[in-house]
Amino acid sequence: MTEGLNADLTKRAVMETATMEWQESPAKGVWRKRLDLAGDAEASRVTTIVRYDPGSKFESHPHPGGEELFVLDGIFLMSTAIIRRARSC
Repeated sequence: MTEGLNADLTKRAVMETATMEWQESPAKGVWRKRLDLAGDAEASRVTTIVRYDPGSKFESHPHPGGEELFVLDGIFLMSTAIIRRARSC
């Protein structure tokens, strides 16, 4: 994966995610569309749309620069939190 995808947060970035292909992650059954990446592809600051196939999981891993997560459908379980789909206002 290319390092530095939309990494300069002082610049506006627009991505048409509907036209982006899902990319395989290191975990079987976990797919992603990266929106922002600053540094190492698997352990740096990242903003990603992620899709999990039923029964799949992604093992705990570090993101010292931060990792943004938005749940669009279902429930995401972490060792420290349960994140549910956001509701419309």
